[in-house]
Amino acid sequence: MDPVRVPPPDLPLEVDLIAHSYGAAVRARGATSLGVGWSTTDVQMLRLSVLCDLLDQADPAVPVHVHDLGCGWGALWGLLQDRTAPPVAQYTGYDITPEMIHTARRTYPAAGQRVRFVLSAHAEEPADYGFVSGTYNFSDGAAPSVWEPYVEESLRHFLFQCRKGMAFNLLHQRRRTDRPMYYTDPQRWQDWLEAEAAPRGGRVWCRDDYLEDDFTLFVRFPD
Repeated sequence: MDPVRVPPPDLPLEVDLIAHSYGAAVRARGATSLGVGWSTTDVQMLRLSVLCDLLDQADPAVPVHVHDLGCGWGALWGLLQDRTAPPVAQYTGYDITPEMIHTARRTYPAAGQRVRFVLSAHAEEPADYGFVSGTYNFSDGAAPSVWEPYVEESLRHFLFQCRKGMAFNLLHQRRRTDRPMYYTDPQRWQDWLEAEAAPRGGRVWCRDDYLEDDFTLFVRFPD
């Protein structure tokens, strides 16, 4: 069944403030894990590699188009560019921070037509698979009553643009701290994703066994 078209979400004020914060981070630290707010490169790469588990169930011989919401300086493309099973024929990264997009384009200047980095808060066209890593973690102290509806609407619009599947990660509530981050219960978001994916026959699963403070949710739609 085709999904019901949904409009992109309105951005709360907090998102504009967050964009400024990340712009300052990447200006100061460049194309590094600290430049996008991760503690170490190993932690950043582990989260991204878990997201890519979604592609392990794809037909290894069929090229795919993927998009990356909150792409930062393009670290996910660094993992995907040499992948051969399946090969990534096209990658589109979206981010709301101009400095991130500028840094991504400088980091991958020879990527050619396989890659685009777009200044946008939402995916502007369909792709086979969608990925979201860390995009909703830093809430800058926004109340859950504000943050969660925004995250739902953002993911709902992104899910509409994913033909074959989507994966996203969030911070696990078992490692909640006083930092202005969004920590949550995996079951809350698994229930939400199952309800959203049900009209298209989506199969949903969760991984929370790779880091204490993180979990990843996956959905795959029937071919």
